[in-house]
Amino acid sequence: MSDSSYDHDRNVKLPTYLRGGVPLVWIVNIRQGLLEEYDQLPGPDEVGGRRYYPGEMMPGVEDVTVDVGMLLANLPTSAR
Repeated sequence: MSDSSYDHDRNVKLPTYLRGGVPLVWIVNIRQGLLEEYDQLPGPDEVGGRRYYPGEMMPGVEDVTVDVGMLLANLPTSAR
């Protein structure tokens, strides 16, 4: 999850994981109240990734789906 660490997660950890061979990276973006999914590095001028919002069912891995609203339900709203 990321609030204060979002910039570090997005700009340092994400590229490190993807370059290291992790096939799929999720960032729980508390600031905007959404889930970000990346399977490749965005270009320097791209937002990249896919965004899933509360109320959406996110396609998961190995036939498991994620209810984004439930995932975000108990996160502090003061961080958004």
